[in-house]
Amino acid sequence: MSRVHIALPVAHLGDSVRFYTTLLGREPARRFAEYAQFLLDDPNLNLALTAEDGNKLDRGGHFGIEVSALEDVEAARRRVQAAGADVDVDVEADTVCCHARQTKVWVVDPDGRRWEVFHVAERESRALGAMPSAACCPASCGSTSPRSEAVPLR
Repeated sequence: MSRVHIALPVAHLGDSVRFYTTLLGREPARRFAEYAQFLLDDPNLNLALTAEDGNKLDRGGHFGIEVSALEDVEAARRRVQAAGADVDVDVEADTVCCHARQTKVWVVDPDGRRWEVFHVAERESRALGAMPSAACCPASCGSTSPRSEAVPLR
């Protein structure tokens, strides 16, 4: 199964969790002090909310596609890199991000929106730590800009 992923930085996590719980008609599947995740089957959506300092809130967030097989991440990388020599793809293999062990590829669309294609190897992972991956959640991890350049997909 594949599903759309949207990661949104929020100023007040509790308020946002209440809002999305009402909007989506269900509680988050996972909840931590600085993070909440809604995993829906209908529509196929992975919505992640990350608490950020309201004064420094990056309202852009990022978007992605969660795939069911590791091979799908590699296939996405090959497709994007085949688009041309000017393609910049950032690969994160077996990394911890948002309390889960993942492998992912990152690209930035021509308008500057960050996209990831990722596979989750281990979702329930408090022991893995918080969110150390800089590409995962830029503001909370100390990075404020994407690491990849725009990718013109033809």
